[in-house]
Amino acid sequence: MQQTATLLAPAAPAPDGLLSADEFMALPLNLKLYELVRGVLVEMPITGYEHGEIETNIIHLLVQHVRPRRLGQITPGDVMFRLERNPDTLRQPDVSFVQTDRLPPREQRRSYSPVVPDLAVEIRSPSNTVRELAEKVADYLRAGVRLVWVVDLDTQTVTIHTPAAVPLTRSVHDEITGGEVLPEFRCPVAAFFERV
Repeated sequence: MQQTATLLAPAAPAPDGLLSADEFMALPLNLKLYELVRGVLVEMPITGYEHGEIETNIIHLLVQHVRPRRLGQITPGDVMFRLERNPDTLRQPDVSFVQTDRLPPREQRRSYSPVVPDLAVEIRSPSNTVRELAEKVADYLRAGVRLVWVVDLDTQTVTIHTPAAVPLTRSVHDEITGGEVLPEFRCPVAAFFERV
């Protein structure tokens, strides 16, 4: 389930017409999905059932690794993370992980996270363009996200992005690891795409 917002002007718009993260989060809800990209509302596609299956698989696999080791928190795709300020950018990875020592204080957990995730996972739906995903990945890495996985439903691959390396693509015949972000995490890429 993703957080939703409607395209309405904020109560007190900034002089330059751009929204702040707080104004964005205060917008009323409807059936459209949005992210805030450098102060501008960007409509996101509604995701389908298959997308939800993959998101659930990834969350399940990560929680099984993270929770017993108390490594941090895994969150689903309805959590917003502030990646930039003035103008603000809020992104919603489909799955995210934040290490325990970097979690925001409890009083800052009722709205968007002011802390960027250590891992951001984006699941490519048919309506996502390569350009849109490339922009998201660039935003994540520029903001300090250390590991980004782009999961492609059509090709059943995962492309791994890190700040200092060339992207690496893994297929269902390969294994994926968490690198330095999730030490000792490893599983077959095929487990991301399992169906009941």
